[in-house]
Amino acid sequence: MVLDQIEMLWMQKERVEAIRDGDRNTWYYHTSTVVRRKVNRIEMLQEGEGNWVSDSQQISRMVRTFFVGLYYEEQPLDTTEALEGGLFPHITGARNERWQSLLR
Repeated sequence: MVLDQIEMLWMQKERVEAIRDGDRNTWYYHTSTVVRRKVNRIEMLQEGEGNWVSDSQQISRMVRTFFVGLYYEEQPLDTTEALEGGLFPHITGARNERWQSLLR
């Protein structure tokens, strides 16, 4: 309860400062936004061979190719074969009864 009150106090102080300062903080927030955009912008990427690429279309292609390769599966797993092929162990009746007795 005390933590909620402290949090509320800081939220109210922040609101009072924003109302009091009004447009005086606009320059600060605008500048910080511009700086953040510039820092987060990807202007160049390095290829596998070591060459730097700065063309935005090539960068888009490189990013897409990377993620397609990361998430694309060459040969999809046949679930029927996996289930019948023994990828998952079978639980015998005796083993099941033993686990049931442990859980009680």
